[in-house]
Amino acid sequence: DPVTVRERNDVAHRGPKVRRVADYLRREAIRGTFGGGFPTEGELAAEYGVSRNVIREALTQLRAEGLIDRRPGRGTSVAHRKVNYRIDELRGLRESFHGSGAGEVVNVVRDVAFVPAPPIVADRLELLSGAPVLFIERVRHVDSVPFSLDRTYLTEEAGRGIDGADLENNDIFALLEGALGTPLGESEYLIEATAADSDTARELDVPAHAPLVLMERLTRTRRGTPVDLEFISLRSDRASLSARGSRPHDPRR
Repeated sequence: DPVTVRERNDVAHRGPKVRRVADYLRREAIRGTFGGGFPTEGELAAEYGVSRNVIREALTQLRAEGLIDRRPGRGTSVAHRKVNYRIDELRGLRESFHGSGAGEVVNVVRDVAFVPAPPIVADRLELLSGAPVLFIERVRHVDSVPFSLDRTYLTEEAGRGIDGADLENNDIFALLEGALGTPLGESEYLIEATAADSDTARELDVPAHAPLVLMERLTRTRRGTPVDLEFISLRSDRASLSARGSRPHDPRR
């Protein structure tokens, strides 16, 4: 049957509601509100003041994201809790999650080798192109589930200091401070959305082209010397990034 103008308008008006409700439910699921299971579609519709069709479409969206499970006769539940990763505190993954209830962090080391610095790495670490850097690749698991694929490049001095260290049971930040004899200072971040290539998908146990968060992190010592450049591919269904910010001072006010 042909679609009526009214039906087209209903769909057009429903779209923004679905997006808003999906945003609300996503945040509540990440916060752990639905740890005991989701309310019924009717209860959610009453709570948010929308139709059951809107609730159904919002839940379908969250299911497609991998955040929830929906099974006939068993209702809707959170597939797995996202882990909140604070990026405004310069901590390793183990340090970040210690005592948080997020689960045990396990590192699987895929590669460790000195390699010539690729141009982008040399530029970010303020080295000559082709200078030796220590390359480390690890798959990091949280609560027995793959969380991120980390590709790390360390300056030669930093790399020599931790080459042969126990990378499976230690954060690189802690090892670096011990090897360099100086505290780390600040990090710069570049964060963007990306899709998993076939190799990354296999390592992280996600479908090819699954959405990921790609985080580039450049870390310096307190003296301002760059020592550590990382490219971290995070499963978007497992990681939630958070940070604090403040409005810069305006001298005109």
